[in-house]
Amino acid sequence: MLAHELGHAVTHQAAVEMTRRMKLVLGVDHLGDRRDVIAKYNQLLDNWRRNPKAFRQASQSLPEKQSIADQVGLYAVAAAGYSPEASADIFDRFTGLQGKTGNWVSDFFGATKPEAKRLREMLKTIPKLPASCIEKRADSNGAEFKNWAAAVIDFTAWNQEEILHNVVARTPLMPQLRDRIRRLRFSPDGRYILAQDSAQIYILSREPLQALFQIDAPDTLDAQFSPDSQSVVFNDKNLRVEKWDVATGKRVEAHEVVLYPGCLDTALSSDGRCLACLSSDESLRLVEVASGHEVFRKQYFEPFLIPSVLFTSVYSQGLRLPLLSEEMFRFSPDAKYFLGRGNETVAYDLSVKKEISIKGPLGSMTRFAFLGPDRVLVGKGRTSLNSAIVSFPSGQVISEGKAPAFAWQAATHGDYIIWFPQTGARVAVFSLASGESVLSSKVLTAMDIYDQTLVSEARDGEIGLLKVETRQPFAQVTLPSGSLSGLEAVAVSPSLNWLAVSNRERAAFWNLTNGVRTYFIRGFRGAYMPDESACYAEFPKFEEAPHSIEYLSLTSQSIQRVSTLDSDHVRDYGSVYVVPKWEGGQPRPGAKLTMEVYDVRVGKLLWSREFRKVRPDILMRSGSNRMLFLWDLASDDARNEIKSSIAGKEELGSVTYKKGDYLVEVVETQTGNRVRTLVVRTGKLSFDVEGGFASADWVVVADNSDRLHVYSLADGNEQATLFGRRAAVSESRKLLAAENGRHLTLFDLGSLEERDDFTFKSPIVFTEFSSDGKRLLVLTRDQSAYTLNVSGAP
Repeated sequence: MLAHELGHAVTHQAAVEMTRRMKLVLGVDHLGDRRDVIAKYNQLLDNWRRNPKAFRQASQSLPEKQSIADQVGLYAVAAAGYSPEASADIFDRFTGLQGKTGNWVSDFFGATKPEAKRLREMLKTIPKLPASCIEKRADSNGAEFKNWAAAVIDFTAWNQEEILHNVVARTPLMPQLRDRIRRLRFSPDGRYILAQDSAQIYILSREPLQALFQIDAPDTLDAQFSPDSQSVVFNDKNLRVEKWDVATGKRVEAHEVVLYPGCLDTALSSDGRCLACLSSDESLRLVEVASGHEVFRKQYFEPFLIPSVLFTSVYSQGLRLPLLSEEMFRFSPDAKYFLGRGNETVAYDLSVKKEISIKGPLGSMTRFAFLGPDRVLVGKGRTSLNSAIVSFPSGQVISEGKAPAFAWQAATHGDYIIWFPQTGARVAVFSLASGESVLSSKVLTAMDIYDQTLVSEARDGEIGLLKVETRQPFAQVTLPSGSLSGLEAVAVSPSLNWLAVSNRERAAFWNLTNGVRTYFIRGFRGAYMPDESACYAEFPKFEEAPHSIEYLSLTSQSIQRVSTLDSDHVRDYGSVYVVPKWEGGQPRPGAKLTMEVYDVRVGKLLWSREFRKVRPDILMRSGSNRMLFLWDLASDDARNEIKSSIAGKEELGSVTYKKGDYLVEVVETQTGNRVRTLVVRTGKLSFDVEGGFASADWVVVADNSDRLHVYSLADGNEQATLFGRRAAVSESRKLLAAENGRHLTLFDLGSLEERDDFTFKSPIVFTEFSSDGKRLLVLTRDQSAYTLNVSGAP
């Protein structure tokens, strides 16, 4: 694969194609300096949908281009001493062609896939390679390759050097804030416990209960112990599979699985050797992780969908216990069998690589869970309580009974399942022996059971063990903190002396002058610090506590209620909160809506506005005195709503806009008075708007290509397109800060030139200028707050 990409580079194909696109789409036949190149590239991104025919013409040579790169790649592989046949084999597995190359008949009728033609040409080229081009590699014991493989496994992009200057302070957030644990599992032998949140995986010993090590694993799917309890395996959405040794706390394997055309969802066997892929081509595939070989495929496999009410109440709140892949397909705990349920039941024996004939209730089940290597709990209807425990793979019924009619997670050891009631408790433990729920929690939390021992997370974040029968806790441990993840809100005081951070479950305040954590409270959804003494935050309803706006003193550690909120649809924007009220009382498409805007500090109604059918998206940065209404002009309803609801038609009369553009209304936060109307031109949706905010003089709009479009409020015209995300603006210093992963760039808003650049060890999650614009706060994912002196940047 690397040789193929080098083939593109050697023949300058990317440059040739970009040149053709510039010429056909923009009419550009020459380029100037670096600034001109960037400007032309942005024009291309802004307008490629205006002339899709030109884009197709620019890509008409794609099959030929790929073939040329294949040929160069084969020569490179052979010259490096590797087998050119392996290149063809990898391409065959990647595309799933299974050796099909087509022939002159399929070519004549246009039935040969372009990938099949490429494979055919590769197979023709290999025998024609001149002997002089083939490097003979000396035989070796593979030590060099093993050393290289070990270096690849140990590599991590996080081990990179910081490039910083003018650092006024670096304050580690201590104690750190940890996200909710979304998965807890005992090891099969009961000696270890796995705890996983959205950014890391913790491995604990059970006796004594203590943390052994943790793994930085953002964006990974469910981790699990191997059948022998000696390893932990997991994969991410990019199909990278890792295996970690429990005894040493070290990664021992890492594989990048490449599947075409990709996976909508996956499941990994507990030994890490097999990956199940629900593909976008409506097939279910089982693939060997180490080799990439496909061992089984079931075409037209359509999984059952999760009930929307369950999806909303559980998955959207951060848990995955069990939902998508676990509801559709699972591997047995011993990694010997695979079982999937969709429009038909599919079973496969991985030990002998043979499909299993489905018998008994397995064929008609609507949901299932492995209770052990050879027992399966099956549900007999989506809403029915009838269930059965069935031997696997024989399908013989062992016993029949009742079980909750929702998604299940089987306990690691013992006849219990964990389920999610729709009323009362948020999660409960159901005994298959007694046919009753034996334990429940009003807090949606991860849990698991081994015999009579239950592990769960307490409200303060501790991991605890308790006896199921007596419900008495007997061991607790505090996990080491890791990366910031699942952020709901961040607020900082004008002088950058105070910082508040909240995720879904918990929130904390720190005094950045001394690094002391002053509050550790439940999570909030929005926050605003108008000065150095107060913070206003919106707290969702929790048990007996109502949905409310609370005043938190930064100096006396006291909390007072400002207002109680009756609506679940309130949206907090820092200094104000918005309450939507639909005609008839409930939200429904096309219903008349009144949007009320309240001052968060006193709960006072500031202004309101009515919308007949369509309302705009609201974009705003916490504490800003400007609010953006974003109207998507792709629909006629939106255009009609604009004409009827926006006063000052003489202002809009001079504005021309086309379908697919966005109309942006800039209004004063405190009064609702319009400041300006401007148009974001997307080139017939060449890009989409993902966020934005307004300051006193500028409007910044973020798109889905990691770019920032900067508009002047003076005339409404776009001034520049900059690369970056999570922008912050200083009006007094006329600076814009934009992050891109670990990198932060400062731009001068006067000249729109780059003025400074910083590189951090950990990715950036939040930035904000001080009120005087002389300092910049940068919060990174490793829970460090940097204060930079930017007074001399321009």
